[in-house]
Amino acid sequence: MYLAAGKKILQSISRATPYNLMGVQKFENPKFSFSNPYILDGCDDVVLNASEKAKRYLETKQLNEAAGVLDEISSKTNIFGDIFNALKSKLPEKELAAYLEKNNLKELYSDFLKNGEKGLFSKFLNKSAQNPSLGVESLQKENKILNTWKTNILQKLSVKNAAFSQDELNLLTQKAFGGVKVPSGVNYDAFVYLNGLNPEIACKFDAHGLAKGGVANQLEQLNNLLSKGINKNKDFYTAPLAVTDGAGIGAGLGTAGGHAYRDGSFILVSGKNKSLAADGIEYVIVNDAYYKIFDDLVKKFPEQKFIRADKAAEFFNSL
Repeated sequence: MYLAAGKKILQSISRATPYNLMGVQKFENPKFSFSNPYILDGCDDVVLNASEKAKRYLETKQLNEAAGVLDEISSKTNIFGDIFNALKSKLPEKELAAYLEKNNLKELYSDFLKNGEKGLFSKFLNKSAQNPSLGVESLQKENKILNTWKTNILQKLSVKNAAFSQDELNLLTQKAFGGVKVPSGVNYDAFVYLNGLNPEIACKFDAHGLAKGGVANQLEQLNNLLSKGINKNKDFYTAPLAVTDGAGIGAGLGTAGGHAYRDGSFILVSGKNKSLAADGIEYVIVNDAYYKIFDDLVKKFPEQKFIRADKAAEFFNSL
Protein backbone atom coordinates (compact mmCIF):
# COMPACT_ATOMS: atom_id res chain seq x y z
CA MET A 1 0.00 0.00 0.00
CA TYR A 2 1.18 3.48 -0.84
CA LEU A 3 1.12 5.53 2.37
CA ALA A 4 -0.67 8.89 2.39
CA ALA A 5 1.97 11.19 0.88
CA GLY A 6 0.30 14.42 2.01
CA LYS A 7 -0.21 13.28 5.59
CA LYS A 8 3.51 12.62 5.96
CA ILE A 9 4.30 16.18 4.85
CA LEU A 10 1.85 17.67 7.37
CA GLN A 11 3.32 15.50 10.11
CA SER A 12 6.78 16.80 9.23
CA ILE A 13 5.53 20.40 9.45
CA SER A 14 3.81 19.68 12.79
CA ARG A 15 6.96 18.21 14.29
CA ALA A 16 8.86 21.37 13.37
CA THR A 17 6.26 23.80 14.77
CA PRO A 18 6.75 24.93 18.39
CA TYR A 19 3.93 25.00 20.93
CA ASN A 20 2.67 28.34 22.25
CA LEU A 21 2.30 29.22 25.96
CA MET A 22 -1.12 27.53 26.10
CA GLY A 23 0.39 24.26 24.93
CA VAL A 24 -1.42 24.49 21.62
CA GLN A 25 0.47 23.81 18.44
CA LYS A 26 -0.28 26.42 15.80
CA PHE A 27 1.07 27.24 12.43
CA GLU A 28 -0.20 29.27 9.56
CA ASN A 29 -1.11 27.42 6.42
CA PRO A 30 1.67 28.49 4.06
CA LYS A 31 1.75 27.77 0.38
CA PHE A 32 3.26 24.47 -0.62
CA SER A 33 6.87 25.13 -1.54
CA PHE A 34 9.79 22.87 -2.37
CA SER A 35 12.06 25.51 -0.86
CA ASN A 36 10.55 24.88 2.59
CA PRO A 37 12.94 22.45 4.33
CA TYR A 38 10.17 21.03 6.56
CA ILE A 39 8.02 20.25 3.54
CA LEU A 40 10.99 18.66 1.80
CA ASP A 41 11.67 16.55 4.89
CA GLY A 42 8.21 14.99 4.62
CA CYS A 43 8.20 14.41 0.86
CA ASP A 44 8.49 10.95 -0.65
CA ASP A 45 11.18 10.53 -3.27
CA VAL A 46 8.48 10.14 -5.92
CA VAL A 47 7.20 13.64 -5.03
CA LEU A 48 10.72 15.08 -4.92
CA ASN A 49 11.43 13.59 -8.34
CA ALA A 50 8.16 14.71 -9.90
CA SER A 51 8.16 16.54 -13.21
CA GLU A 52 8.64 20.30 -13.16
CA LYS A 53 5.05 20.71 -14.29
CA ALA A 54 3.82 18.61 -11.37
CA LYS A 55 5.95 20.61 -8.95
CA ARG A 56 4.58 23.89 -10.26
CA TYR A 57 1.07 22.45 -9.94
CA LEU A 58 1.60 21.65 -6.25
CA GLU A 59 3.17 25.05 -5.58
CA THR A 60 0.01 26.83 -6.75
CA LYS A 61 -1.80 25.44 -3.70
CA GLN A 62 -1.87 26.11 0.00
CA LEU A 63 -0.12 23.47 2.08
CA ASN A 64 -3.31 21.77 3.35
CA GLU A 65 -4.82 21.56 -0.11
CA ALA A 66 -1.60 20.26 -1.67
CA ALA A 67 -1.39 17.63 1.08
CA GLY A 68 -5.02 16.66 0.43
CA VAL A 69 -4.32 16.29 -3.28
CA LEU A 70 -1.31 14.06 -2.58
CA ASP A 71 -3.37 11.93 -0.17
CA GLU A 72 -6.11 11.43 -2.76
CA ILE A 73 -3.52 10.52 -5.39
CA SER A 74 -2.12 8.01 -2.88
CA SER A 75 -5.62 6.55 -2.47
CA LYS A 76 -6.08 6.32 -6.22
CA THR A 77 -2.73 4.56 -6.49
CA ASN A 78 -3.75 1.99 -3.89
CA ILE A 79 -7.11 1.38 -5.56
CA PHE A 80 -5.48 0.57 -8.89
CA GLY A 81 -2.75 -1.44 -7.15
CA ASP A 82 -5.41 -3.63 -5.49
CA ILE A 83 -7.29 -4.03 -8.78
CA PHE A 84 -4.20 -4.96 -10.80
CA ASN A 85 -2.89 -7.40 -8.17
CA ALA A 86 -6.29 -9.13 -8.04
CA LEU A 87 -6.61 -9.32 -11.83
CA LYS A 88 -3.06 -10.65 -12.16
CA SER A 89 -3.61 -13.40 -9.58
CA LYS A 90 -7.13 -14.43 -10.60
CA LEU A 91 -7.38 -14.20 -14.39
CA PRO A 92 -5.63 -16.41 -16.96
CA GLU A 93 -3.29 -14.49 -19.25
CA LYS A 94 -5.67 -14.32 -22.21
CA GLU A 95 -8.64 -13.20 -20.10
CA LEU A 96 -6.48 -10.59 -18.38
CA ALA A 97 -5.29 -9.18 -21.71
CA ALA A 98 -8.88 -9.02 -22.99
CA TYR A 99 -10.08 -7.27 -19.83
CA LEU A 100 -7.31 -4.68 -19.96
CA GLU A 101 -7.99 -4.03 -23.64
CA LYS A 102 -11.72 -3.65 -23.07
CA ASN A 103 -11.24 -1.16 -20.21
CA ASN A 104 -8.36 0.81 -21.76
CA LEU A 105 -6.00 -0.22 -18.98
CA LYS A 106 -3.17 -1.80 -20.97
CA GLU A 107 -0.80 1.16 -20.69
CA LEU A 108 -1.53 1.74 -17.01
CA TYR A 109 -1.10 -1.96 -16.22
CA SER A 110 2.20 -2.00 -18.13
CA ASP A 111 3.41 0.94 -16.02
CA PHE A 112 2.35 -0.93 -12.88
CA LEU A 113 4.30 -4.05 -13.87
CA LYS A 114 7.37 -2.00 -14.75
CA ASN A 115 7.46 0.56 -11.92
CA GLY A 116 5.01 -0.68 -9.28
CA GLU A 117 2.76 1.64 -7.28
CA LYS A 118 5.34 4.42 -7.32
CA GLY A 119 5.02 4.48 -11.08
CA LEU A 120 1.24 4.76 -10.79
CA PHE A 121 1.53 7.58 -8.24
CA SER A 122 3.87 9.53 -10.51
CA LYS A 123 1.58 9.03 -13.49
CA PHE A 124 -1.51 10.20 -11.56
CA LEU A 125 0.35 13.22 -10.17
CA ASN A 126 1.44 14.25 -13.67
CA LYS A 127 -2.10 13.75 -14.94
CA SER A 128 -3.47 16.01 -12.19
CA ALA A 129 -0.94 18.65 -13.16
CA GLN A 130 -2.48 18.68 -16.65
CA ASN A 131 -5.57 20.23 -15.04
CA PRO A 132 -4.45 22.87 -12.49
CA SER A 133 -8.02 23.50 -11.38
CA LEU A 134 -8.40 19.92 -10.18
CA GLY A 135 -8.69 19.99 -6.39
CA VAL A 136 -9.24 17.68 -3.46
CA GLU A 137 -13.02 17.48 -3.86
CA SER A 138 -12.79 16.43 -7.50
CA LEU A 139 -10.24 13.75 -6.65
CA GLN A 140 -12.39 12.51 -3.75
CA LYS A 141 -15.39 12.10 -6.07
CA GLU A 142 -13.25 10.23 -8.57
CA ASN A 143 -11.88 7.93 -5.86
CA LYS A 144 -15.38 7.22 -4.58
CA ILE A 145 -16.35 5.98 -8.05
CA LEU A 146 -13.12 3.99 -8.38
CA ASN A 147 -13.67 2.35 -4.98
CA THR A 148 -17.11 1.17 -6.08
CA TRP A 149 -15.58 -0.21 -9.26
CA LYS A 150 -12.86 -1.97 -7.26
CA THR A 151 -15.41 -3.54 -4.91
CA ASN A 152 -17.41 -4.89 -7.86
CA ILE A 153 -14.30 -6.31 -9.52
CA LEU A 154 -13.07 -8.02 -6.34
CA GLN A 155 -16.52 -9.49 -5.69
CA LYS A 156 -16.69 -10.94 -9.19
CA LEU A 157 -13.19 -12.39 -8.90
CA SER A 158 -13.99 -13.98 -5.53
CA VAL A 159 -17.08 -15.82 -6.81
CA LYS A 160 -16.64 -19.57 -6.71
CA ASN A 161 -15.92 -21.39 -9.95
CA ALA A 162 -19.02 -22.34 -11.92
CA ALA A 163 -19.52 -26.10 -11.85
CA PHE A 164 -19.89 -28.45 -14.81
CA SER A 165 -23.51 -29.47 -15.28
CA GLN A 166 -24.42 -33.16 -15.15
CA ASP A 167 -24.77 -33.21 -18.94
CA GLU A 168 -21.33 -31.65 -19.28
CA LEU A 169 -19.86 -34.24 -16.91
CA ASN A 170 -21.38 -37.03 -19.00
CA LEU A 171 -19.87 -35.59 -22.18
CA LEU A 172 -16.47 -35.19 -20.51
CA THR A 173 -16.53 -38.80 -19.36
CA GLN A 174 -17.30 -39.90 -22.92
CA LYS A 175 -14.49 -37.72 -24.22
CA ALA A 176 -12.03 -39.10 -21.66
CA PHE A 177 -12.79 -42.74 -22.39
CA GLY A 178 -13.99 -42.71 -25.98
CA GLY A 179 -17.61 -43.35 -25.08
CA VAL A 180 -16.82 -46.78 -23.63
CA LYS A 181 -16.68 -48.14 -20.12
CA VAL A 182 -13.85 -46.77 -17.98
CA PRO A 183 -10.94 -49.18 -18.48
CA SER A 184 -9.31 -50.80 -15.47
CA GLY A 185 -5.73 -50.05 -16.50
CA VAL A 186 -5.67 -46.34 -15.69
CA ASN A 187 -4.16 -44.00 -13.10
CA TYR A 188 -0.68 -45.45 -12.94
CA ASP A 189 1.24 -42.29 -13.89
CA ALA A 190 1.05 -40.75 -10.43
CA PHE A 191 2.53 -43.94 -8.93
CA VAL A 192 5.44 -43.79 -11.35
CA TYR A 193 6.23 -40.12 -11.85
CA LEU A 194 5.56 -38.72 -8.37
CA ASN A 195 8.42 -40.87 -7.10
CA GLY A 196 10.58 -38.21 -8.75
CA LEU A 197 9.39 -35.52 -6.34
CA ASN A 198 12.07 -33.93 -4.19
CA PRO A 199 10.70 -34.81 -0.73
CA GLU A 200 12.38 -31.80 0.87
CA ILE A 201 10.22 -29.57 -1.35
CA ALA A 202 7.09 -31.70 -1.76
CA CYS A 203 6.67 -32.16 2.00
CA LYS A 204 5.80 -28.45 2.20
CA PHE A 205 2.60 -28.98 0.16
CA ASP A 206 -0.62 -30.19 1.79
CA ALA A 207 -2.46 -32.69 -0.42
CA HIS A 208 -5.53 -34.89 -0.74
CA GLY A 209 -5.88 -37.67 -3.31
CA LEU A 210 -9.33 -38.33 -4.78
CA ALA A 211 -9.10 -42.11 -4.82
CA LYS A 212 -12.50 -43.32 -3.64
CA GLY A 213 -15.79 -44.01 -5.41
CA GLY A 214 -14.56 -45.14 -8.81
CA VAL A 215 -12.82 -43.25 -11.61
CA ALA A 216 -15.97 -41.74 -13.15
CA ASN A 217 -17.23 -40.54 -9.77
CA GLN A 218 -13.88 -38.90 -9.02
CA LEU A 219 -14.49 -36.33 -11.76
CA GLU A 220 -17.78 -35.44 -10.08
CA GLN A 221 -16.00 -35.15 -6.72
CA LEU A 222 -13.45 -32.78 -8.26
CA ASN A 223 -16.22 -30.74 -9.85
CA ASN A 224 -17.95 -30.27 -6.47
CA LEU A 225 -14.77 -29.37 -4.60
CA LEU A 226 -13.59 -26.81 -7.14
CA SER A 227 -17.00 -25.18 -7.52
CA LYS A 228 -18.13 -25.22 -3.88
CA GLY A 229 -14.86 -25.32 -1.99
CA ILE A 230 -13.88 -27.63 0.84
CA ASN A 231 -16.61 -28.04 3.46
CA LYS A 232 -14.95 -26.80 6.64
CA ASN A 233 -17.70 -28.33 8.77
CA LYS A 234 -16.65 -31.86 7.82
CA ASP A 235 -13.42 -33.76 8.31
CA PHE A 236 -11.13 -33.39 5.33
CA TYR A 237 -8.05 -35.54 5.71
CA THR A 238 -4.82 -34.45 4.14
CA ALA A 239 -1.19 -35.53 4.04
CA PRO A 240 2.00 -34.10 2.54
CA LEU A 241 2.48 -34.45 -1.20
CA ALA A 242 5.66 -36.38 -0.32
CA VAL A 243 7.51 -37.15 2.90
CA THR A 244 11.16 -37.24 3.80
CA ASP A 245 11.07 -40.26 6.12
CA GLY A 246 9.01 -42.74 4.13
CA ALA A 247 6.12 -42.59 6.59
CA GLY A 248 5.55 -39.13 8.01
CA ILE A 249 2.43 -37.78 9.62
CA GLY A 250 0.24 -39.10 6.80
CA ALA A 251 0.77 -42.65 8.07
CA GLY A 252 -1.22 -41.73 11.12
CA LEU A 253 -4.13 -40.86 8.86
CA GLY A 254 -4.00 -44.19 7.04
CA THR A 255 -2.10 -43.37 3.86
CA ALA A 256 0.26 -46.08 2.68
CA GLY A 257 3.55 -44.20 2.52
CA GLY A 258 2.70 -41.22 4.67
CA HIS A 259 1.99 -39.07 1.62
CA ALA A 260 -1.37 -38.29 0.01
CA TYR A 261 -3.01 -41.09 -1.99
CA ARG A 262 -1.73 -41.39 -5.55
CA ASP A 263 -4.00 -44.10 -6.95
CA GLY A 264 -6.94 -41.86 -7.83
CA SER A 265 -7.72 -39.61 -10.78
CA PHE A 266 -6.80 -36.31 -9.10
CA ILE A 267 -4.63 -35.00 -6.28
CA LEU A 268 -5.60 -31.68 -4.72
CA VAL A 269 -2.63 -29.62 -3.54
CA SER A 270 -2.32 -26.45 -1.45
CA GLY A 271 0.08 -23.59 -1.97
CA LYS A 272 3.56 -24.01 -0.52
CA ASN A 273 3.53 -24.01 3.30
CA LYS A 274 -0.26 -23.63 3.26
CA SER A 275 -3.23 -25.76 4.25
CA LEU A 276 -5.87 -27.16 1.92
CA ALA A 277 -8.67 -26.74 4.45
CA ALA A 278 -7.68 -23.24 5.52
CA ASP A 279 -6.23 -21.76 2.32
CA GLY A 280 -7.97 -23.68 -0.44
CA ILE A 281 -6.93 -25.66 -3.51
CA GLU A 282 -4.15 -24.09 -5.53
CA TYR A 283 -3.01 -27.00 -7.70
CA VAL A 284 -4.66 -30.12 -9.13
CA ILE A 285 -2.57 -33.04 -10.33
CA VAL A 286 -4.46 -34.84 -13.10
CA ASN A 287 -3.74 -38.56 -13.43
CA ASP A 288 -3.64 -40.35 -16.78
CA ALA A 289 -7.34 -41.36 -16.76
CA TYR A 290 -8.29 -37.76 -17.55
CA TYR A 291 -5.47 -36.50 -19.74
CA LYS A 292 -7.89 -36.19 -22.69
CA ILE A 293 -10.00 -33.57 -20.85
CA PHE A 294 -7.04 -31.71 -19.30
CA ASP A 295 -7.67 -28.59 -21.38
CA ASP A 296 -11.38 -28.64 -20.50
CA LEU A 297 -10.51 -28.57 -16.79
CA VAL A 298 -8.03 -25.73 -17.27
CA LYS A 299 -10.61 -23.64 -19.10
CA LYS A 300 -13.41 -24.31 -16.61
CA PHE A 301 -11.47 -23.68 -13.41
CA PRO A 302 -9.04 -20.76 -14.00
CA GLU A 303 -8.38 -20.23 -10.29
CA GLN A 304 -6.44 -23.48 -10.02
CA LYS A 305 -3.24 -24.59 -11.73
CA PHE A 306 -3.57 -28.04 -13.34
CA ILE A 307 -0.54 -30.30 -13.79
CA ARG A 308 -0.39 -33.66 -15.53
CA ALA A 309 0.89 -36.43 -13.29
CA ASP A 310 3.76 -37.19 -15.70
CA LYS A 311 4.89 -33.53 -15.37
CA ALA A 312 4.19 -33.06 -11.66
CA ALA A 313 7.63 -33.89 -10.25
CA GLU A 314 9.35 -31.46 -12.61
CA PHE A 315 6.79 -28.76 -11.76
CA PHE A 316 6.83 -29.01 -7.96
CA ASN A 317 10.60 -29.54 -7.74
CA SER A 318 11.02 -26.11 -9.35
CA LEU A 319 8.94 -24.30 -6.70
